[in-house]
Amino acid sequence: MASQITPRQCKQARSLLKWNVQDLAVKAKLYPKQIERFEKSLTRVTMPEMDAMVKIFKQEGIQFLDNMDVILAKDENNAHNRQDRHQLSSIEEKVYEVTTEELHGISAAALTTADQDKPRKPKRPRSNPLTPPTQSS
Repeated sequence: MASQITPRQCKQARSLLKWNVQDLAVKAKLYPKQIERFEKSLTRVTMPEMDAMVKIFKQEGIQFLDNMDVILAKDENNAHNRQDRHQLSSIEEKVYEVTTEELHGISAAALTTADQDKPRKPKRPRSNPLTPPTQSS
């Protein structure tokens, strides 16, 4: 996908979709700071990053016109598809959160159990380096 968009078009497309930077970042699998800096013309994005953004926008019904305008297709089917994808995306995020929490819980439980199973060494009395050793006869 060799399509390029300008920072202004990126911001307009997000606005038409009522997305914030975080929404685009999650969907395009980019860092929010990358998108913010791109939209402020402070940095460029790589071609794979550009392709990811353009692909997501086009899937959501955004059209980039030759005169640099950005429009949202008014197709009724497209609106339903966007809603379905949004619901699926929300479900995927919740599954990820639950899975991550469960993994952290399992890891913590495994560590606690592993620590309890270890044989403990008896503690040796500590000597005080300031007192001279006692001599036994």
